[in-house]
Amino acid sequence: MSECDSRNYRAKEEIVVKDFQAEDQILFEAIEAYKNGNGDKATIIYESTKKYTFKILHKGVERYKNQGALTGDVVSIAEDIMQELYIEFFNKIANFRNEDPKSIFKWISVVAQRRLSTYVKENGMELLQFEK
Repeated sequence: MSECDSRNYRAKEEIVVKDFQAEDQILFEAIEAYKNGNGDKATIIYESTKKYTFKILHKGVERYKNQGALTGDVVSIAEDIMQELYIEFFNKIANFRNEDPKSIFKWISVVAQRRLSTYVKENGMELLQFEK
């Protein structure tokens, strides 16, 4: 890579990082505004986190389905769990500690795993272990 190409690459990388940081800051501020009663910010929070949330849930549902613990459409199950996750989030947002712009993603990851486990226990097939 030439020196010119290298500079262009670094410049593009910096723009992406700045855009990502700006998006994180917007999300951080939207969560704080929602906590303070601005219900219009729910859309920003949801739109900013839905792809991440769906990706985690889809991967988990697919894993359980491959193990035989779940049957059904992976996308539909992930969407059902995602809906429950956001209902919980918006109902409990007053208790959410928005410590930094990444807090929401940490929370989503933990709650998604917990919601997925609960879903499997309530709706999944029991994995039978046969004795020899």
